[in-house]
Amino acid sequence: GSAGRLEETERYLGMALNHDPKNASAWNNMGMLRLARRQTHEAEECFQRAVALDVLFLQAKMNLATIRLESILSKQTLTSGGKRP
Repeated sequence: GSAGRLEETERYLGMALNHDPKNASAWNNMGMLRLARRQTHEAEECFQRAVALDVLFLQAKMNLATIRLESILSKQTLTSGGKRP
């Protein structure tokens, strides 16, 4: 099933990152996997690593910006009683 594919993907990404910890694409993909598992903080860390390794990696920058924006919006929603500004 889907969970099995995520575990297999995580195992392969882990092996890729062990082999080449400076692989920005693998860090971005690991971030996407973490998002799929609703591990937002871990996903953000992966996207940060990807951007740090390749400052021109637009997809990783977009993923990082999206997580940060969603975090800001969810905090605003909580403090405004459920209403978005």
